[in-house]
Amino acid sequence: MMRKLFSIIIIGLMLMTSLVVIIPNSVKAEETLITVYVDNKRDDVWYEDPYNFNSIKSATHFANNERDKTIKVEEVYVFNGTYYESDIEILFVSYDLIGENKYNTIIDGAYGGVKDFIIDSRKSGVNISGFTIKHGKDCGVLVSASNTEISDNIFIENGKKEADYDYGAGITIGGEVQCEIHNNIIKKSTFGIKAWDGKLTIYENHLIENVYGIYFNEGVSNSLIYHNNFIDNYDPEPLKIAYRQADDRGSGNIWYLEDNDGETGEGNYWSDYEQKYPRAIKTGNIWSDPYRLLQGAGPDVFDKYPLVDAYGEFPPEKPVIEGPKRKVSPGDEITFTAVTTDLDGDNTIMEYVWNWTGGFGKDESTSGPTALHSWSEKGTFTVRVQAIDNTLRASEWSDPFSVTVDKAKSISYFIEFQKNPLFEFLFMRINSFFNLIKNLQDKLGWISPNFFY
Repeated sequence: MMRKLFSIIIIGLMLMTSLVVIIPNSVKAEETLITVYVDNKRDDVWYEDPYNFNSIKSATHFANNERDKTIKVEEVYVFNGTYYESDIEILFVSYDLIGENKYNTIIDGAYGGVKDFIIDSRKSGVNISGFTIKHGKDCGVLVSASNTEISDNIFIENGKKEADYDYGAGITIGGEVQCEIHNNIIKKSTFGIKAWDGKLTIYENHLIENVYGIYFNEGVSNSLIYHNNFIDNYDPEPLKIAYRQADDRGSGNIWYLEDNDGETGEGNYWSDYEQKYPRAIKTGNIWSDPYRLLQGAGPDVFDKYPLVDAYGEFPPEKPVIEGPKRKVSPGDEITFTAVTTDLDGDNTIMEYVWNWTGGFGKDESTSGPTALHSWSEKGTFTVRVQAIDNTLRASEWSDPFSVTVDKAKSISYFIEFQKNPLFEFLFMRINSFFNLIKNLQDKLGWISPNFFY
């Protein structure tokens, strides 16, 4: 009996020991979520922190390959600046790539890369937001993973020239993915958005002056596209005849958001609508005739509820100042021109606010984009401008434009000098002298006949 009891106790102790070993191995070590930071303008001390980087590519490489299982990168945060980078890849793990400000956090692929994209997102659950992305040789962002969100960015001149038509876009969707694209400005690219496959939700974007606004290949299906503004997407120069706002070769894609009654809804804004449908009637903010998209194959596709006015109320685009490229003289009256676009689509800029000291206050305002100004003293001066539209929404202030005022006389002073009576008197006397010499040449022949001709 005692032997049996002893055996039971021994077996019990063995089981308890095994449980002590098994329990710790069954509990996963808790991960610490971290943010890594990117700034290319800091001093060396800042980069001593292992989570601070001077390039986006080095930060994403760290996030992709971090082997310490006790930490996980949840966000790569990029401070304002211009980053000349390409071939930025998001692989293996999910994290967000966030810029400080879409106007001032710029990724410029002008110098190219090995793979001809700026950002390649191949992991699901990624959000890319807050950047200006420009000059990607083939595309700005290439997406090939589901649950990707691309929002609040500016895409400019991606895949504009000599692009591979497999890419050649601000945003390219390259796989059977679900992706949400919203609140972006996509300009002057071969394709604003190009998708080969996938189920997409695309809304509240501005697609401006691309060759194609949106292009769907046969693999795109059951996507929802609404509240986008398609503005002047047309054939390349010099023709500029046929609009190519959108081409849908997929199936089951819906280009409007319909109410439950099936009779009312809202679609997209098309800048060429009135040109295509001159007899259409307005009912509130909806046109009477559906807008027909370009259709490369299959049945016709329509936006059932095209918008009369551009969707949303957006401020004008950040202006760019055009002005003198050479030194000017004190007192010269200088012409400055503000170049911007009203993103509401109606091109109604009501006021241009000018600051002549490089600050952000109002020194002068004009109703048109041109202003005149002069400085009485020499020095280097900076100018800024802000655009205000008819909804009283103001753009960002422009980047500063520098003007150097020197003592050198400009041509305008010479023109004013010509108006001086003394100059006119001297000019007449010199002209009379040359006429006298020419007459002597004709009569005496002692001067080379080609000298005064």
